[in-house]
Amino acid sequence: MARSCATRDDGVIKAAMRVLTGDIGGTKTALAVHEVGDGPPRLVRSTRYPSASAPGLGPLLDSFLAE
Repeated sequence: MARSCATRDDGVIKAAMRVLTGDIGGTKTALAVHEVGDGPPRLVRSTRYPSASAPGLGPLLDSFLAE
């Protein structure tokens, strides 16, 4: 998921992009959205799931994106 967005900072519009990141393993799956642009990436939100709680990555992504 990459989506451009604009943020206002002191009256100046800066372009930013939201990026879906993940650490997918046998016991846990950690998913997060980071906003990247000027400066360091900013964590927007993150969630961890037990990997065994779903039959694959698709349902975990669906759940994360629906939150």
